[in-house]
Amino acid sequence: MACHTRWACRVDACRVMKDRFPVVVRLLGEIGNEDNADRAVEAKGLLAQLDANFLMKLVVFSDILTKTSQLSNMLQSTDLDLAKAVELTETLISLLEDLRNNPVSFDILWGRIENTVEEQGFDIDMADPTQRKMKRRLPEHFRDSVMLESVGNLGRSADGDSDTMGTDVKDQIRVNFVYPALDRIISEMNRRFNKKSM
Repeated sequence: MACHTRWACRVDACRVMKDRFPVVVRLLGEIGNEDNADRAVEAKGLLAQLDANFLMKLVVFSDILTKTSQLSNMLQSTDLDLAKAVELTETLISLLEDLRNNPVSFDILWGRIENTVEEQGFDIDMADPTQRKMKRRLPEHFRDSVMLESVGNLGRSADGDSDTMGTDVKDQIRVNFVYPALDRIISEMNRRFNKKSM
């Protein structure tokens, strides 16, 4: 049960889902085989979403939310020490910027992503957020054409397969998911906790 008013609830929800992933998958599989058609369809729909991409995002957000939870708890405390809150805010922003800018910090996160995805029996290549679930088809009128460049579908060839432009899944995840998530969080933290507001 998610609690919309407390950040800590989101941290706990991610942690529980990550720790209990195999149980959730098994339970949804059992519900998907029940006679109750509505429940079965809903369970199968949820089960279809629990893939390598979901696990990758779960690991990333578990990591980020765990880092932010201490500040969240401090800010909600009845005996808030403003000086400590400011210091913790600055430390957290630095920590998130380090994850964003330091390849070693990202490599540590990447190791956790790989381990989690592979422990659950998925192929890490399927965690690529740019990868489409369905293969795109080239329109019939382009079948005899030569496509030199694709616009708006970065990293994909005309037939929908990944280009081999030197970008691997790790780079795709870093650039297309982790960086935007961190950029948004860092930007919001800087906006909300700037020198004027403190």
